[in-house]
Amino acid sequence: MTKEEELEKREKAFRTNTGEGYYYLALYYEEANDEEPTKYSFRSLYFYFRAWQLGYADGYNGIGTFISHYDGVKNNITRAKAYYKQAIEKGSYCANHNYFLTLKQEEYPTCLKLIVTVTGNKLDSVYFSELVNLSSTTSWLKGDDTEQYPYSLGRKKNCWQYEFDNLITRELEPLVNSFKEIFGTKVDIISKYIQENDLKMELDVMADINYGIIPSYYMDKEFMSLLVQMNADINFEQEYFDGFDGDFEEWKVEQKKEAVRDNMLLYTFDDEVMNKFVYDEANKRIELSFEGYYDVVNEEGINRECVLIIEQWDKAMSKRYPSNKFENIEGNFGIISMIVSMEVMKENICMVVSTINSQHYEIIFERASIWLLLE
Repeated sequence: MTKEEELEKREKAFRTNTGEGYYYLALYYEEANDEEPTKYSFRSLYFYFRAWQLGYADGYNGIGTFISHYDGVKNNITRAKAYYKQAIEKGSYCANHNYFLTLKQEEYPTCLKLIVTVTGNKLDSVYFSELVNLSSTTSWLKGDDTEQYPYSLGRKKNCWQYEFDNLITRELEPLVNSFKEIFGTKVDIISKYIQENDLKMELDVMADINYGIIPSYYMDKEFMSLLVQMNADINFEQEYFDGFDGDFEEWKVEQKKEAVRDNMLLYTFDDEVMNKFVYDEANKRIELSFEGYYDVVNEEGINRECVLIIEQWDKAMSKRYPSNKFENIEGNFGIISMIVSMEVMKENICMVVSTINSQHYEIIFERASIWLLLE
């Protein structure tokens, strides 16, 4: 990134003053942030917010991506999920995938574990446990059989090993703090024992990475100094679950359910209070959000957030009671607050609804697509 290039892109974004312009400026800073972590994080996040303020769908998605896992920004997966959800409502395609990942990350979170191993021919595991005031998780002596190779010549060296608890985290810091708390306070006596007995210490960070959430491995100077004093190496082993693309396709199918089959409604919303109403006149699409629905086939009430979507109709007509005259929906409509009744008549969807100003309308959608989106 050159100063001239940066100024040119900023000037263009400010001149057009559109959500799309600020979004691409945020992407520009995000790419620069890959070269200089944290330097451009807040500039990128700022312009995602500018895009968001102007209602640009991918601006919401950009904010969610940043606060979910980027370095230099306080991560908050709950807030990120909320931004992804708003992005989806605004029409962002990418946000669907990111929203799915956050749901799966909550169900199967990325975890880190720290294992500390000390080895050497002169190692006394019992004494070392007393030295650090910590019992080993496992230990063995030189020549002991191994589970993997029971007919080999046995273990090559004495070993003391301690496994810290598996932590649900994407940051190395909690593991580092646990190590400092136990070993850092005794660094002098541990270092002396290791040096005098020609021992070796190894730290293994085991990462179980699920659904694309990559950990951050920041290590401060104090921690690095402890490793040097204790003659310790640190290794990172990462196990990835990378089957989420197939899961994502299955998830999309699961979320989108047909609402009509053989001229019969599969779900009803009678007397369910609506918490959101969206009408996209240009794309012939209506979204009605509820806290729950009734499953007609299974005769069961379901308490789960959902969106009833009616779209791609050939023609839509409405009348306001007590009038008997149907008119084009664009000029005879209100903000729906509740579905009073709904039925399918041949290829048409007929609804009686109430609005926020206590008016009642009958609406007919001719040859419309209708389906239920679970959230």
